Amino acid sequence: MRTSALLLASLLGLPCASRPDELPASPGTAGVSPEASPVPSPRDAVPPRVGDTGLIRLRDGSTLFGEIVALGEGGEVVRFPTGEKALLRPGSIVRLEQHARVASDPRTAIEGFASQVLAPTPMDPGRTRYLYAPSAFMLAGGEGSISLSQGTQPTLAAGLTDFLTLSVGYPLTVTFADTFGPAATVSAALGFEVLPLLHLSGGVQTVFARAGNAGSLYGTVTFGTPDANLTLHGGRPPADAHELGRFGDIAVAGCGALRLASWLTLVAESWVAPADRGQMLNAVALRFFARWLVLEAGVVRAPIGGGVRPFLLVAIPVKVGSAP
Repeated sequence: MRTSALLLASLLGLPCASRPDELPASPGTAGVSPEASPVPSPRDAVPPRVGDTGLIRLRDGSTLFGEIVALGEGGEVVRFPTGEKALLRPGSIVRLEQHARVASDPRTAIEGFASQVLAPTPMDPGRTRYLYAPSAFMLAGGEGSISLSQGTQPTLAAGLTDFLTLSVGYPLTVTFADTFGPAATVSAALGFEVLPLLHLSGGVQTVFARAGNAGSLYGTVTFGTPDANLTLHGGRPPADAHELGRFGDIAVAGCGALRLASWLTLVAESWVAPADRGQMLNAVALRFFARWLVLEAGVVRAPIGGGVRPFLLVAIPVKVGSAP
């Protein structure tokens, strides 16, 4: 009956509408786009679709505010209001809980800014190192960081290419070694993924001091992903090793990292000096991170001698070029 009535009305040229969305637009609703409609409640959440903009709920329970750019087996991409993009694992996006408000609504800009600062980043920005030892993961070309370790050791690191990282540090106090005094350190590392899950890197560290300059080589093997990995590293021990125990010029470190949440990673490492009667240095820390900030807090202990000290590092990830 309904179909017949619609057909008859169409033949007679009579206007007809049987559903609200078929009614002609009223002056109060004409020109209003879906993006300008009121924000629906969470019960009106919809499955993710490419092109949708709003509050995006991830599988780990966190949220992002932006536009869904891509969905598929190659990954899911979200573009933030600032123009930056985040690459997520396939299946990370669960649903869209709120559609974007009108562009003139200041709350949209506030939510976008909060998403950039506070929202967890898809990749741990501290993946290239542990507390002291490096991993074999490299910074991407154009990616960088500015960090301050123990309140006395500022360091600038930059990915010159996807496989070459350069870092420069200078202690604000004399903590490197009594032999050198205040000394700037410059390191260059070259690294590749040689097999699936297997990464190798090697580099040179040069110390520039008034008492003289010195250089040393180091090598690193990492197995795993940036979220869960184990590393074997050999090279010069860190400055804290000389303060907590008696270490020579060469030591070996075993390290590990496990991402516990989208914003939290557990980091541990143990240094051994074979030539110094098995002198050891153990350290463990929690790494808290968001898109623009990294904070590490932990403890460092030398079993022989019993020295213990807290560990604290603050870092700011930056872009130094065309980083993705």
